[in-house]
Parts: sequence; structure tokens; C-alpha cells
Amino acid sequence: MKGLALFAGLAFMMTGFSQARITKIAIQKGPYQVGEGKCSPPLSVVPVNAKGAVQIPTRQIRVDTTGSDSSLRFFTDSGCSNQTESFLLSPSVPFQRIYFKGFTPGLRKVQVSTNRYEDDSQVQTILASSGPTPTPTPKPSPTPIPPGVSTQVIGVTLDDVSDSIRPGEIAAIKALGVPIRARVVFDGGMSASYYLKPVQELKAVASIMGQLADSTDMRNYSPASYQSRAQGYLQAMKGIVDVWEIGNEVNGNWLGSGTFEKLKAAYSVVKANQAKAALTFFYMGEPSDAKNCIDAPGNDQFSWIQSKFQLGLPSSQRDPEAESMRLGLDEVLVSWYPDGCFNLKPDWTSIFNKLAAIFPNSKVGFGEIGTENPQYGSAYEKALIQEFYPLRSRIPLPASYTGGYYWWYFAQEMVPYQTSPLFPVLFQAIR
Repeated sequence: MKGLALFAGLAFMMTGFSQARITKIAIQKGPYQVGEGKCSPPLSVVPVNAKGAVQIPTRQIRVDTTGSDSSLRFFTDSGCSNQTESFLLSPSVPFQRIYFKGFTPGLRKVQVSTNRYEDDSQVQTILASSGPTPTPTPKPSPTPIPPGVSTQVIGVTLDDVSDSIRPGEIAAIKALGVPIRARVVFDGGMSASYYLKPVQELKAVASIMGQLADSTDMRNYSPASYQSRAQGYLQAMKGIVDVWEIGNEVNGNWLGSGTFEKLKAAYSVVKANQAKAALTFFYMGEPSDAKNCIDAPGNDQFSWIQSKFQLGLPSSQRDPEAESMRLGLDEVLVSWYPDGCFNLKPDWTSIFNKLAAIFPNSKVGFGEIGTENPQYGSAYEKALIQEFYPLRSRIPLPASYTGGYYWWYFAQEMVPYQTSPLFPVLFQAIR
């Protein structure tokens, strides 16, 4: 009904509609003068072409809302009760009305952005209230957390959640003092029931990414058995796991054959359960790099993506399951172990911009960083943490960049946190 109402309410803008390409996500209506803590009149967010005419999208477009400071809140209803930080435009819902509240008087910029089209913004005026200062509506905590220096996803990996180590992991996560996402590795051959209690306990202190199988276990599954594994885990942990990593380091040659079919099978289960799906690639450098660690021709990240997602074909001729996954993944991540790849210095700005263009509706970030083997606080490990966890504050990255990082040896190297030489380095790096 929302899509029909918006379509009717903005029908006057459809004059002269053509099949041109979308170039911008525009704000129509406004700007406004709104009292402090009051709900604004609607802003209409629409896709437009180069001539400024409204253009109906042919696929989903994720649109993020941001304000010039943290005092702005955004909503999808005229009563300002349904708070949001992003929404989707689609062929059936081509327009969106958004509303805002401001809690600090003055001029405040409202911006809508995507990782594909030109952004738009308006400057709104928040008028001072003559009464008591209203209390801001608490911000929601979506998964994934929107990109930004202080609001990006800060992740750690837990590949051992046994009873003997879990209390220390929980204490270390709490001691970090910021929202953490714990990525739990579900070992091959283990049932979901084995992990249910540990994940429930971790959920009390962190959001959860569930890794259906580590890359080293993937070769032991057929597409059918991997789909069955996904069904068992999704059923057992419904509402507990926030994001499901359907495949890890998927372009590596050690995963065996049929990997892409396994990914499609797991993706279908995750989406059938209306859950979020993440996919992690293994970065090996580029074929053009004088030194790279590409394990087989065509296995470098972008060549593998080009081949498996059939990007050389028109979208109408691609495998529909693969295309659905490309457009529907919630997060696309990169695993990076520089000491196993000649300590290359990749151009991460270029890499993530390219990923964001290929996966236009996904957040992009790191699914793992670390060293091939634990070094228990070496200067090299400390430098890695200091380089990557604050990466967004140091280099340009696309709006869809979400952070992540997920230090692989967190359980081994930062528990107990009181005696770990690496823990204080991570603590400082995420501030």
C-alpha cells in the first residue's frame, strides 16, 4: 500500500517519463523550518535521470539517510515513530517519503546517498523551542551498523567458544566498551545444538555473525548437504544470529569443487528465512601485481567474481540465482592476510569502490584481517590492528563501507584481556 500511495501522491512528476538511466537520488519538497524536537513535513526521495525527470528503478536501490550532526533522526511515517537510517527503492516502491526531527537549533543538512548514484542534500532550519529541551528518540542499532568512524561494524572472530574460554571472551568483549559483532565459526560436522548455548550467551554482549562453515571445511560438503546444514542452523538460531556468512574465502582453491553451487544453496535458505547474508572473498592481489599470491589462474578476487556472477553477459542472460545473490547480499567482505601475500599494499579505496559497484545493494568491508599464525602481540600484529580498524578515518572509502575486520585470533591472543599485549592496542584503535 505504501508504494501505491507514494505513486499516486507523486503522479504529477511522471510527465515525460522515459527509459533513460537513473543518475541521481533526489530530495523533492522542502526545505523546511521545523521546531526543535518536532516531526517535519515529508521529504520525497525519488530517482531521477540526467534531465531531472523521475525514473522508475528496474531493481532495488538502497538509500542511506544522514544528517550533518547526530542530533537529527529520520523516520518513514508522519508521526515520527518508525525510525530508520536506510530504506529501499524498487520497481514496486519507486518513491519514499521521509521525515526528520532535529534536537539542536540551527541549520542542519539532510542527505540521501547510495553507492551508485549522485547524492542529494537540503539544509533544514531547526527552530529553538521556548519550552524544555525535548529528549531525542534513542537511535536504533541496525545490523549491519551504518558506515562511519564511530558507527562502523567492529568485529572479532571467535573460532573457539568452548565453556573454558567463553567467559574470558565475554569479559573481553564487554571490556572493549563499544558495540561489537562477534563472528562465530561453526566447525564442520558439528550440529547447531552444540553452539546454541554459547551463541545465546554471546548475544548478551555482542551482535552475532554466524559462519556456516570455514573455508577449510567447505570441500567436505555437497550443495545438498550444505543446504541442509544451513537449514538446520537457521532453524535453531532464528532471531539470535544477526548476519549469516554463507561462504568464507570462497575464491580459494582449497575449497574444492562446486563452491558456487553451495553458496547459491545456502543463500536461498538464508533469504527464505528473511535473514541477512554475507559473503567473504580472499584477496590475493591482482594479476598485474609483480608479486601476488594468486593460487590458480582466475582465482583472484575480481576474476572469480567476473566469472561466477557472469558479469560479461547482459543481466537478462545471467544465471538468475547468481544475479539474485549479487543484488541481494547484505554484506560483501574481504579476507586479508598480508604476511601470506608478500606484504602487498593494496589500493583499498579502489578495491572497495569496485566491489560496491558490482554489489550495489550490499555493505562492503573486511571479513578477516590478521596474520597466518598467531604472534601473540608482535609489533607486526600491533601495526596491522592500528592500520585497519581505523581505516575509514584515514582513506576515502565508499558510503557502503561497513568496517568489520574480525581479527581471527581474538580468542587466542586477547583472552584473558587483562594480560594480553594486543588488547589495549585494539581498545585504542576503535576509538
